[in-house]
Amino acid sequence: MGVAASGFNAKDICGTFIESARLFALAAEDNALHDAAREAAEMIISCLRSGGKLLLCGNGGSAADAQHFAGEMVGSFLVKNRAGLAAIALNADTSVLTCVGNDRSYEEVFA
Repeated sequence: MGVAASGFNAKDICGTFIESARLFALAAEDNALHDAAREAAEMIISCLRSGGKLLLCGNGGSAADAQHFAGEMVGSFLVKNRAGLAAIALNADTSVLTCVGNDRSYEEVFA
C-alpha cells in the first residue's frame, strides 16, 4: 500500500504525533509485550554472562537497527565507561553478504 493509499498526510504532523502517542500508550499497557521484552532481555543477559556473543542481523531498516544495537552493546549505552559487551551485526559485512549470496545463494547468507 502506498503512502497516498494509507491515508498518511505529511502536513498533519500533529495527527502523526497523536497517533504515535496512542500507540505508545497501548504498548505501555500490553502485558504480553512486557513479558516478551523481559524474556528477551533475560536471554540476552544469560548469553552474555555465560561468555556468549549476540549475533544480530536484519534486512533493510532492520539491518540498520541491528548495527545500531550492536554499537550500543559494544559501546557504553546507558552506562559510561563500562567494558564493551560481545555483539556483532552479521549484516554489517557487505563483502561477505554479497559473496555468499552471489556464489552460493541468498538463502545461505545467515545460515
